[in-house]
Amino acid sequence: MSRIALFLSLLGFIAAASGHDCPSYPASKWSFNPATLQEKLKSRLQLTNVASAFATDSGGSPTRQNFVDDYIFEKLQKQGVPSAPLASDGEFIRRVTIDLVGRIPPAARVRSFLEDSRPGKREIVIDELLSSSAFSDRWATWFDDLLRNTSNYPEITVAGRNALHEYLRQSIQQGKRYDEMVRDLLCASGSASQGPPNYLLRNHVSGAPSQDFFDDLGANITSTFLGIPTLCISCHSGQHHLEPINAYLSHKTRSDFWEQSAFFARTTVRLLSPDSSDGSAKYEISEAADGYYTSEIAGYPGQRPLRTGGPYLPRYLFTGEAAQGEDLRSEYARILTADFQFARNIANRMWTHFMGIGIVDPPDGFDLANYETQASHPELLDRLAQDFVDTGFDLRHLMRRITSSSAYQLSAGYPANWQEPHSRLFARKLTRRLEAEEIHDSIVQATEAGGPYDVAGFLEPVRWAMQLPDTNEPHNSPAQAFMDLLGRGNRTYKPRDSDSSILAGLSLMTGQPFRPIPVSHDFKRCQTMMLWKRFFFEHCPDLQRRKKNASQLST
Repeated sequence: MSRIALFLSLLGFIAAASGHDCPSYPASKWSFNPATLQEKLKSRLQLTNVASAFATDSGGSPTRQNFVDDYIFEKLQKQGVPSAPLASDGEFIRRVTIDLVGRIPPAARVRSFLEDSRPGKREIVIDELLSSSAFSDRWATWFDDLLRNTSNYPEITVAGRNALHEYLRQSIQQGKRYDEMVRDLLCASGSASQGPPNYLLRNHVSGAPSQDFFDDLGANITSTFLGIPTLCISCHSGQHHLEPINAYLSHKTRSDFWEQSAFFARTTVRLLSPDSSDGSAKYEISEAADGYYTSEIAGYPGQRPLRTGGPYLPRYLFTGEAAQGEDLRSEYARILTADFQFARNIANRMWTHFMGIGIVDPPDGFDLANYETQASHPELLDRLAQDFVDTGFDLRHLMRRITSSSAYQLSAGYPANWQEPHSRLFARKLTRRLEAEEIHDSIVQATEAGGPYDVAGFLEPVRWAMQLPDTNEPHNSPAQAFMDLLGRGNRTYKPRDSDSSILAGLSLMTGQPFRPIPVSHDFKRCQTMMLWKRFFFEHCPDLQRRKKNASQLST
């Protein structure tokens, strides 16, 4: 009943606010908007029904492999809910390969895995995938999404986008500590062509007040690296606004938020003159020797309500810790990465990817005041976070811990009477629709069609969609149109969409990227369809052989 009451109160809150919605953060963009959550639930139920029809083979009864299983199966037992059996070997290798490297396994690897009689063969294939180059490509794309790395932002050049993508790929390949990666991003200085500065630059808007830049940095960092949506309190204090949504933030004020933004008050963005750069970077980031967050704004005031008071000294929003040194961004990075919520957030995001739904869901909606009731398994998430810290913020270790558990390896089929509340208990493996790049790369894996693709700024073409640095690549190609129809998003205003669509279904059936193009653009539609046909024809060996045979018969 408490969840129903919260849901109804949230609906009432949104209805009351609809007449004066926040221009920077409208309710339609909230990941915790009831309409959004209801759509996610509907999609999950549809996928659950489909999975039940296909997951017929059983891999036997699950046995506990690590502490993940202790928490999951103990709660299932306490509530009297049976778990699904283990997934068959065939179901498992397909699942873990897609989840870890973003495409289906090669047929030969499937056959060798099915014929392997060693008891630890599942752990062997997990380690094999974690050490592959495809793993680095897939997770560079995952972090590109998380950081919204795209040249669609005015301040981000193609070279800067590529540099950040390559930094992420190399960091993952080399096994760099996650806390070190984040410190690199937050403390970055120098030309945007160096990579990490682009994470800061994408928050910058030319002509807007510097305070907006500081506020946007603070809000995006807390959402991305802590899973806490603080953007609301950059415009208004939480009291009388956020009680139905986030009890913790309802006690925070705008001045609290400004004190956190003060960590970025010395961050400066300089436009490079044409003769001071090779053209690959328009801006550079640096740290001034002094500077404070004030409410004084000359010229355009920005979209937020007027600020008052100040100057504000840097203080961490969640603990009140003040800066101890003069390098304010370094101080903020130190405090942030030492916060246990930092490890808890990435553990929850990884769990969401592998298990289909977060322990806290949505993963960017943490309410620290209600964490014990908001999380489905708070003790498990805390244990995963602590294990992550204890092993040196090792992303591969965290992924191995989850994927080697029997909870992850359960079948998507469920022999008992399935009820939707069982989803939060993880009584079966929840399914998800493949992402656009996963569908593309799986088709390429199965058919040997597709690619190579030229990418702006790359010296060599790439074959796999997971190697692309941006959702706008390969630019103006049938492959880009195809993946756009599959809900690829654009890393700016359009998030990824896992819902099915008639246009996407038609494209998969016919090989033509159907689009709702007006009649006046018939010529462009014909061009698009011809490009898509050419994509399949030129890159599919079987079709090429048929063309050759047909030409020989006609002569």
